[in-house]
Amino acid sequence: MATLGDGAITVIDVVQAVRYVIGLDPRQILGGPTNAVPKQPLLGGSRTISITASNLSIGQDGTVGVYLDAQGNESGLGFSLTFNPTRLHFQPPADSGEYYQFNQSNTLITINSADAKNGHIGGMIIRNDMSPFPPGRQKLCELTFTGIGHGPAAIGFSDTPAFREVSDTNATPLSATYVDGTVQVTNPPCTLGVIKHAGNVELSLRGTLGVDFVVHVSTNLTNWSELMTITNTNGTSTFSDPAATDKGNRFYRASSPP
Repeated sequence: MATLGDGAITVIDVVQAVRYVIGLDPRQILGGPTNAVPKQPLLGGSRTISITASNLSIGQDGTVGVYLDAQGNESGLGFSLTFNPTRLHFQPPADSGEYYQFNQSNTLITINSADAKNGHIGGMIIRNDMSPFPPGRQKLCELTFTGIGHGPAAIGFSDTPAFREVSDTNATPLSATYVDGTVQVTNPPCTLGVIKHAGNVELSLRGTLGVDFVVHVSTNLTNWSELMTITNTNGTSTFSDPAATDKGNRFYRASSPP
């Protein structure tokens, strides 16, 4: 690149351009303006690019979809997603390295996940033959995240590492309205198992790591009393009820803070 090119446009140039678009390589001034030119996304209008996501439990995988409400003249777009890395963990496909490419409905999808640990993903989506997307709602890509922290997790569009831009078939920029999304990450359901053997009652509790669970006991399912509080240190905790005997009914339930 220091020689300003070799006079030919080859697949190497296309690959390099893609790496620039999704932010894998830093942009360099090799000609044209002598200073970086501030660039702003072309925002607004009825063309929308949106995020849809399902709610997750901690430890559960789920998908986040990026959708385009196309007007029939779009052939490619670049974008970035930003998210809270303490609530969500991005799951790239196996053996993907820094980025991956695959075909989906005549579409090339390239994702830069190099900074996913800090909550940033860059992406580029183009039609393989440069034909336009059909009019109407189109799923552009589907990304997998794992819930790792309790609470709401916003997923929004940004311009880092990849710039927000929509192109028509003639490489003319098009305006678009970007709609962010939110994932609610909840604690997984708590399960409580009871094993009775040799006159002893052993209980097994499964739930969120590090959470304090309060275990209650009842003899009639109406009146409940607190038996103990357990910190779930490894995902499954076992304990016994010394007051339980072979005679009489005892029922158990466990709860955690909301």
